[in-house]
Amino acid sequence: MTAKIFLTAILSFFWSLHPFHVSVTDIVHKKDQNVLQITSRVFLDDLELALNDVKGETLDVIALSKAGKLDDILKPYFLKNFNLRIDDKKSSLKYLGSQLDQDALMIFIEVEDVKKVSKLFVRNTLIFEKYDDQSNIIHFNYNDEVTSARLHEDNPYVVFER
Repeated sequence: MTAKIFLTAILSFFWSLHPFHVSVTDIVHKKDQNVLQITSRVFLDDLELALNDVKGETLDVIALSKAGKLDDILKPYFLKNFNLRIDDKKSSLKYLGSQLDQDALMIFIEVEDVKKVSKLFVRNTLIFEKYDDQSNIIHFNYNDEVTSARLHEDNPYVVFER
């Protein structure tokens, strides 16, 4: 837990400087609700450039978000680049939406009917098509124990085992 707080503090400091390309995803098992709650935080400018490349047009993420149209574009991009398998079974991700948060965008996902997790496979290739130095940090909180991994272009997935 201390490592997560330290890493979050460091990332928060550098978040405003934005000298590197990073996203942070928290995956939390809510035992009482039998769900995995997933929150991804991505820099707006990085996401906008990646979506521009994918869509082949210039998009304004902030304007699209304020108009309620961003999720129509973001949902297929996110679901293509973020995958989970729980205990070797492909998981159905329920896209809940997104929210602007200063210079970042928060993306909310849920996986229902998750009573326990022995093995969690996570693949996150968000923004990889835009930056070869993109890192995607994953924090997995299960039974109040947090483990973390850094994903990058050469290693786009992690397997957490309990």
